[in-house]
This record gives sequence, C-alpha cells and structure tokens, in this order.
Amino acid sequence: MSLRRSFLASFLAACASRSPAQPHVPPVVVSLAPPDVPALPDVAPPDAPSPPDAALSPFAGETLTAIIREVAIYFEARVAPEWRGYLRAGGTARIVRGPLGDELCPARPDRRDTGWYEIEGGGYLCASRGAVLTRHLTRDMRSRLATPPALDAALPYRYGHAALPAMVYRTLPTLAEEQATEPERFVTPIGEAGLESSAVVRLAGDMAPTLADLAGREDTPVLRRLTRGMYVSVDRGARAESGAVFHRTHSGGWVRALALQSVGAHPLHGLALRPTGARLPIAFVTAEGAVLRRLGPDGVMRRALRTQRLTGHPLASVEPVRWRTDDFLHTRDGRYLRRADVTVVTAQPPPVDLIGDEKWIDVNLDRQSLVAYVGATPVYAALVSTGLTARDDTGASYETVQGGFRIQQKHIATTMDGDSGSGAYSIEDVPWVMYFEQSFALHGAYWHAGFGAVRSHGCVNLLPDDARWLFAWTSPTVPAGWHGAFSSTADPGTRVYVHYDRQALGERGGPAVVPGH
Repeated sequence: MSLRRSFLASFLAACASRSPAQPHVPPVVVSLAPPDVPALPDVAPPDAPSPPDAALSPFAGETLTAIIREVAIYFEARVAPEWRGYLRAGGTARIVRGPLGDELCPARPDRRDTGWYEIEGGGYLCASRGAVLTRHLTRDMRSRLATPPALDAALPYRYGHAALPAMVYRTLPTLAEEQATEPERFVTPIGEAGLESSAVVRLAGDMAPTLADLAGREDTPVLRRLTRGMYVSVDRGARAESGAVFHRTHSGGWVRALALQSVGAHPLHGLALRPTGARLPIAFVTAEGAVLRRLGPDGVMRRALRTQRLTGHPLASVEPVRWRTDDFLHTRDGRYLRRADVTVVTAQPPPVDLIGDEKWIDVNLDRQSLVAYVGATPVYAALVSTGLTARDDTGASYETVQGGFRIQQKHIATTMDGDSGSGAYSIEDVPWVMYFEQSFALHGAYWHAGFGAVRSHGCVNLLPDDARWLFAWTSPTVPAGWHGAFSSTADPGTRVYVHYDRQALGERGGPAVVPGH
C-alpha cells in the first residue's frame, strides 16, 4: 500500500469511529424530489491551460474515463505517494496534453492511448492504470460503470436503509446461489415457521458481530452481510433468475430490494445571508411545536402560526422581551419566538490573521451552529450536530476537536464503517465529506434529523443541502469529473474554527486521543 493510500485509509478508518454507532434512529423518509434550496455558490475554475501543441497532444480536448474503483491523479507525471485527487469509476477528466511518456505507466500493445496525460483541474493521470479514452469504452465497459453522482441534488446518490438483515452478493445471483445461500426464502415465508434469515449472524454469548464477522468468504457468492440499520448507496436495479429484484450498490454488490427502505434528505436547510435579505442574528428553531406570535396593542402575545423545527428566522434584536413567565425574541418580520425554543446564531469577529476577503468557517459547539464567512461578512448559516461529550463504556469521549484548522481533503462521498460496543455499523457513501483534522470532518448526514444538538461521534454533521453548499464553496476545489481532491500549497484548504463560546478562535481543546472502537 502506498503512503498516500495508507494515509487515506487511516483517515477513513478513523472517521469510521466518528460515524453514528448508536442505537438506530429511524431515518427521515421523504420524497426524493429535490427541494427548493439556495443556489450553489460560484466556484472559480482553475486557470485555463495554454493551448497544447496538436502534434504532441493528439487527444487534447477528449476525455478519459475511470474504469476501476479509484484512479489516482498526481501533481506531476510520475507515481508518487501524494495525490492531487482521484476519479471514481465512471468519472471523467478532460485531456490538456498527452500522452507525455510512460515512466511507471507502461504502454499496452493493444492500446495507443496509454501513458501520462495532463488533465484539466491541474494534475496528471496514468491511462494505463484504470482509465481509457472515453471513445474507446465498449458496451460491456459502460454497462459496468455506475451512475455518476448528482452534484445538483442534496444527495449525490440514492440510498437504502437495511430494514432487514440482508446478503450483499458479489454479482447478480443465480437461482442456485440464492437457494444455497438463503434456503429459508425458498421453503416458507420468513416468520410463518419461525425461520430466521441466514443473513443474521449469531455469535456465542452476547457478542455483537463485527465487520469481519459479516464479511463473506472469497469462495462464496456473498460479499458481505448487512445488519438492520446499515445503509447502502444504490444504483440501477435488475431482476435475478429467481424473480427477485436486486439493487446494485455503488460499492459493487447486489442487495435484494425488499430488504431495503429508500431514504432521502431532510427537505430543510440553512440560510444564505445577503446584505439586503437574511442576515445575522438568526434564531433557528430547535424545539418541536414552536409557535410564532404577534404582540398586540394590548401587550398580549397572540399565537400567529406554528413554525417547523430547524427553520431559521432572522432577528431584529437579541434582547429578549418578557411576557408572563417566558422571554421572547423579536423577528425581523415583526413576530416573536419563545427564547427557549430556539438557538441564536450571532456574528463572530474574524481571526486576527485573516487576509482580506479570505473564506473561513465558524463552528460553535455551544450553539450547535455553523457560519461561513468571506472576510468579516457572514454568507451562510446552518445548524449542525457535533460530537457527544458523554463517555461510553470504554471511557472514550466523542467530543469534537477544537482549534483552528484547514480542510485537508474533500470527497463527494465516502463510506464510514467500523465496530462499536453495540456491533458493526456501515454507512456507504456519506455525502459531501470535508476532513479538517485527522478523522474529524464536516459532512452531510441523511440518517438523522437531530441537528441543533450533539449527536455524532466527533464529526460535524450537516443537513445534506448545507453540506453540499459548503462542499462547492470551500477549497480545495474538486474539478469537474473528479470524485475527490487534496489540499496543496497552490490550493490550500478553507479555514475551519471549532470552539465553545468561552474559547478564543484557534484555542486547542477536545479529546487528547482520538477514540477508536
């Protein structure tokens, strides 16, 4: 394993311990139609490269397509531990120049498009290592490629929640493979004769299964098993020989459709801030059943209408108005919210060493909020869920680390899984992931709606639309067609500050040791 691969593996394995490994909470089941969300920010593309010499670059302007799980993009035309970014299978990159030689990128006698290529976005790709000219893709190759991520939707993929234990097959199973692997399905309906699915793993004593326990043997058609509460990202479906419908997952397996419940993103999101529109301070509703009221001329607060949890209301003032036994806050549209039903997000002075209109992100652990700034100007505000500070039976605290950081790597989606005291957990393709310190990341969370309160195992959870907005707004930039990118001197990551109210920006705090499971 290369140093770069080892580095990424350590990030993902550690962040796996950050993912929710707590008792299952039913997911938000919503319409998958895209909600009315704020427009993505304009992200400046990289400087346009010089026009290539046509004689040296016969494929300039064409695209390369990845045909394996990951294809590395390097800073130079050579294999190195550091990656500039990567393509996922089906991802494409437009060629600037090439082929440029074949050092550690061997030519193949059956192809004339092998070798190194400079690609748009600033990097070099070896076409001999899992990529081909798009025009050379065969029908069989195209059929194996997954559907590309939907970058304009709250979630890049479709997701399924394992409502039942289920097998993940390596390929679309034959009838004989299903009968041999899950014989109870072909004897009598599960439950009528007290039969239990063979996807259920039973261990001695009270031990919960680990990921290793759930893995299939290499000499079997089973890739792994899913336990209730796990999540997969699903692509297209197909009907097996048995007549059962299966979903192909983006990780390359096949899961029976009846075992999965479709889940979608929560329809709400944070607020884009503008000088002439919404601006700080903002009261985000954190209580169920909160009510907007109007103050009558007689001094009585009368009920106007209910407001949904997670909704943001710009405030005219943070000074409370007392009525009866409660404090109320005055909104900019002339109504009032009970102070106990909201969390108030206010502006934070910028870091003292901030340069001009540099972008930065402020995460407040007391208020469970995030504000994105350009210089001293707030441009977006949202609720978050950060790490639980309560300790588990191992003594580990999942408190989110505090301090000043920069985003180090970004992934459109990446899987977070691991083992916890309650057993294995797995969430495929967690969306819009931005690592900023070791295993701590900002990312979208579609499996809960508990924003505005601590919940995670260390990461900063965001509503999917909020995470998507930040992903497009922050650096390092992920060029078109790429699946992930890493920060560099030329493209440093956006600053991230995590703190409590009592802390100064950049003051270090949190767990001395990143907990593992």
